[in-house]
Formats: sequence, structure tokens, C-alpha cells
Amino acid sequence: MSPARTIPLVSMLLFASSAFAVEVMHSQSDPAVKFAVEDLKRILAPVEGRIVLERDVSLPTQQWRLKTREDGALGIYGRDGMALAYGIY
Repeated sequence: MSPARTIPLVSMLLFASSAFAVEVMHSQSDPAVKFAVEDLKRILAPVEGRIVLERDVSLPTQQWRLKTREDGALGIYGRDGMALAYGIY
């Protein structure tokens, strides 16, 4: 089966189950981050897990990184609000 045919099949399998939910933990007031979080929730609705957004001032401006946290959650770290939005997308 070609990759072009497997992607829709995987998508159908993911959307077939409504028991999963992604939980996004954030306390950001930046409008761009809030918008990106709502997009993330919509896109990952069928996925189970937690995503935590955190600022990391040790990163350069507009830089972001993804890291699995010790508690198993996905951490999205960014220097500022725009970096967090980039990390989400």
C-alpha cells in the first residue's frame, strides 16, 4: 500500500474513537498562544495525553523545543508567546 493511501486510513482510525482526549495545560495570556491552543485541541481531539506549555527564558528569542517530561506529558517550551505558538504549530 502506498503512503498516500495509508494516511487517510490512519486518520479514519484515529477519528473513529471518541474516547480519547488531549489535555493542554497552560497559563498563557498571549492571544496568539490562546488561538494556537484552541487549534491544537481541535486537531488532537482524538489523541490521548497531556501537553504542557511553559516559558523557558534560556532559549533564544522566538525559539522553541519539544521534550517529553518526567510525568509523561509532552512539554512545549518557548522563550515567549510567539515561540510557544510556533512550537504548537
